[in-house]
Parts: sequence; structure tokens; C-alpha cells
Amino acid sequence: MNKLNKIKKFLKLFNFIILIMLTTFFLSSCGGSEVSSNIESLDANYFKTGYSGLEISVEDNFPPDEMYDNSNLNIVVKLENKGAYDLSSGLVQVLGFDSAYVILYDQEGIEFPSEGYFLSGKSLENADGETERASFSGYVNPIKEGAEKQVMKYYLKASYDYTNELVEDVCVDLSSYDVYDSGCELDERKKLNGQGGPLAITEIETYTNPSENEIKFYLTVQNKGQGTADKVTLIQAKLGNDELDCEFREGEGIIFDFDKDTGQSTELECSKRVSGTSSYETTLYVEYFYSYDLLEQERITIKE
Repeated sequence: MNKLNKIKKFLKLFNFIILIMLTTFFLSSCGGSEVSSNIESLDANYFKTGYSGLEISVEDNFPPDEMYDNSNLNIVVKLENKGAYDLSSGLVQVLGFDSAYVILYDQEGIEFPSEGYFLSGKSLENADGETERASFSGYVNPIKEGAEKQVMKYYLKASYDYTNELVEDVCVDLSSYDVYDSGCELDERKKLNGQGGPLAITEIETYTNPSENEIKFYLTVQNKGQGTADKVTLIQAKLGNDELDCEFREGEGIIFDFDKDTGQSTELECSKRVSGTSSYETTLYVEYFYSYDLLEQERITIKE
């Protein structure tokens, strides 16, 4: 009888342990799924904020701050994609050296990215974005006769193509001046904080024309980076699933050339006829492609 009681107690304990293990496994699985779900919910749009793009700098000690004349020169330029989009085409150059004192062998510059098809931007896989290096070689001639040292300025220049995407919820309300219908409320002017690139949409103004069943968006496209914007080309603009009719107000249709403009800002006008009288919320999507130039000044001291 005692032996039977011991067996029953052992079986209860065993079943209890199994229950605890199964419960722990189940909770862990659910927790893991929840974490995984949270990670997956952070899509590419999570990084599409701010105004960062490509950043260029000289690699530490390449070249050193001071070096002797009659010696080889090696300049390593670090190219960091800190924006939210992949970079597929760029050219980096070293400019500004006095050719009487510094002979640079790579006069035409170096194309990048050199490895793979893209220099990837920030993403879930790489929150810092990808980095590449371009190496320039040259030779330092003797400095001015009688001079102990000579300070020389030079420039790093990077020209690259980049993309920008706006994904923004907007309210479509053709009766915005009537009684609020509980659908959504029209935001006539909305300030934005960038989309992960230097040439960003910084403001959306919305106007409606109920008599024409038309809604218009005026989007301010502004250079917020440290470089210079060149040409911008609209790729696509949609309101929900429908295409928008768009053009740059001071450009040539869907193309705007900043070289012809004294500033670094322009306005994109988009419009569409819509149906229905009740307000509703939908997505405004705008994508454009542009060229961008960066210029950074550096200096080096040459000693005799």
C-alpha cells in the first residue's frame, strides 16, 4: 500500500513537471512569435525619416595630417550610405590639389559601388547602412624652396543618384467646409520630417474644389542635406490605388532642374477628380529620383 502511494505521488510529480515544461514552451513560443511579429512590423518605412543620405570623409591616417615631400600619397575616401534607400550609381573624386606639388593618378575619379549592385541604405538587416572605401594614389613633389612646410587644401566630391518615397495618410473630404461627417478631418497644411534622404518633401498643402469634385496637393520638395541637388524626376504619384496628375510648377512637367533655379526648393502640384461626398482616409504615395552632389574640404601639411 505504501509502495502504491509512492507510485501515485511520483506520477503526480512527473505530470506536474511535464505540465510546467509544456507551459514554458508554449509561452516561449508565443513570446517569440510576438517579438518576431514586432520586428516584421518594422518595415522599410521605419527608416524613412530624417534627411541623411551619402556621407563622405577621409579614412583616419589616409592620408596622415602631416607627411613629407618626395613621397607617395594615399587617400582613402569613406563612403557611408546613411539614408533609407539603396545607392546604385555614384562617382567620387579628389579635387583641388596644385598639380605643381601633388600629382594625383586618378584624375577622373572612381565609380561606386564597386562590389555588388547596391550600396545599401538603412534597413532591418543593417541599421547603419553600408560603407565602402575608394582609394586614390599619387605623389608629393618637393615643396617651395626655403619653406619648412606647406599646408594644402583639397576637396572630396561625390556625385550620386538617389530615390525618395513619401507614404502619408491623408484625408479626402470634398465637403470640408460643411458639418464634420465623422469620417476624417482634412489637414490643409501638414509639416513633415523627411523621408530618409537629403531631397525631401517637407510640407503638404491640400485644397479641394467641391464644384469640380477635385482635390489638389501642393508638395514642397526641399534640399535639407549638406550638398547640392541637381535634377529631380517624378517616378510615380498615387492617391490610394489611383494615379495622380502631377507636374513641377516651375519645371518641365515631371522634371525639375535645380541648376536653373537660384534656390534648392521647388513645388510639385498633384491633382485628381474624386467621387463621393463622405470623407475618407487614404494613402498618398509619391516617388521621385534625383541627382545629388557632396563637397567636403580637407587639408594636409607637407613637410620638407
